[in-house]
Amino acid sequence: MALDNLSAALKDNGHEVSMQVFVADTGRRAGHFMVSLGSPDRTVVGAAMDDRTKPWFTQVLSDLEGEREYVHGFAMRCDTYYNAAQ
Repeated sequence: MALDNLSAALKDNGHEVSMQVFVADTGRRAGHFMVSLGSPDRTVVGAAMDDRTKPWFTQVLSDLEGEREYVHGFAMRCDTYYNAAQ
């Protein structure tokens, strides 16, 4: 529910990004969530990342239950070679 709210809040605040959520099954990060933002335009992702410190963003994240600790952050550039129609 909180991640759905985050996705809606991103769009409400002008960020047309997709959001992918993963849970690590194995390794040292097993059980940890990873949230990835995506867009064909890197400036759109950058603007969304810049807003992580805005009150609306932190309010939505405060709805996540339990303790939240930022464990690892990184940026990737990916190329899509095929995208099936949905």
